[in-house]
Amino acid sequence: MDILLLSQLDLDMLLWQSPDYGDNNGDSVLEIAEEDDSCRDIVDLIEGIYKRRNTMDEKLKQAAIKGDVEFLREAVASDKPTEYFQSLYCVPDPRKDEQVGNIFHLAVWNKRGEFLREAMEKLSQAGVDVHLLLCQQDHPKWKRNPLHVASVKEYNKIVKVILDYYEKSLSAPANSSPPPPSSTSSAQSTNAMDHRSVKPWLAKDVWGYAPFHNVMLSCREECVLKLLSIDSSLFSRMDDCAEDDAHRSPFVFALDRGFGKVIFKFWESAPNWHTFDKRVLACALAYAPNCSGNS
Repeated sequence: MDILLLSQLDLDMLLWQSPDYGDNNGDSVLEIAEEDDSCRDIVDLIEGIYKRRNTMDEKLKQAAIKGDVEFLREAVASDKPTEYFQSLYCVPDPRKDEQVGNIFHLAVWNKRGEFLREAMEKLSQAGVDVHLLLCQQDHPKWKRNPLHVASVKEYNKIVKVILDYYEKSLSAPANSSPPPPSSTSSAQSTNAMDHRSVKPWLAKDVWGYAPFHNVMLSCREECVLKLLSIDSSLFSRMDDCAEDDAHRSPFVFALDRGFGKVIFKFWESAPNWHTFDKRVLACALAYAPNCSGNS
């Protein structure tokens, strides 16, 4: 059985989009096929596609999981090809093994902050595109980059390590590190698009959440402030709701969590209230008392 004339992106969308096209928690093609014994050939076909995408060396995988910095240094020093470090650990069904993706994903899942920091520094010096690794999705079922995982899991220290990389990139002399994403670019994250214009904190996962939402919703205020200092254009996105939540925007999250410093900086940015959805403003009023006395 062959699948013809489909790009990898098209194929992923067909295989992992739920039948009702609106419920991202619905069954995928693989999940439906697994329930029918007569569809075993379809299951084998789909599993084969994703097994072939598993290109990561087992030693590199274990190094990222265990935080083996020494192995990483030796691998970089041995002049491994760029593709070695940008390889993916991929499984047919991430429900059975959620820790998938590149070495940054694996390091984040296992809270290996030192490994992650060292990898970003050494790989950048070796000419490997660190920004690409930070933009890569883990699996088409989830569509999460490393910052998605760190922010969803509330790993504040790991979030800070990733943001520190971009903060350092902004202040570094020209040609000393890969350029940060353009301050005017949007980010509908996909491995197929030009990643240089992508901001990983704006890339949306399969549920419509960007790391920007997750950081505001789950992480400490210091992480939010650091992200806003890196990308001041986010102030104009404070009413940008996740796709499954029509009212709770980052602005509302900040009010709900009593982030007085964030709200104060938002006031300083002179927000254009005329562009805000009235439902967002109404929701914000309900949470405003949470910030009383904190600003």
